[in-house]
Amino acid sequence: MPIDVHISLTDNRIFNYTIPLDIMRGAKREEPLSGEPFQVLKDWDWVNPEYEFTVPFQIGDIRGVVIDPTMRLADIGRQHTSWPAPRR
Repeated sequence: MPIDVHISLTDNRIFNYTIPLDIMRGAKREEPLSGEPFQVLKDWDWVNPEYEFTVPFQIGDIRGVVIDPTMRLADIGRQHTSWPAPRR
């Protein structure tokens, strides 16, 4: 599955990224669930267990990061998809 990443900054700006799989032969053109624009990142080679990208923000400027913000992935461990981790 392609992965979506939502980054919110302390100045209330929001940045959305999508990571397509290399076997997709392209990336999605729009985000129909949120309507927010996104930046397409380099394809993820599906056999590689890790993916890394750099954002142009300082760590102190980031309020939060959410992987799969629309919750479309079949993920039973959602406690590991956001930073900072939600408080219990």
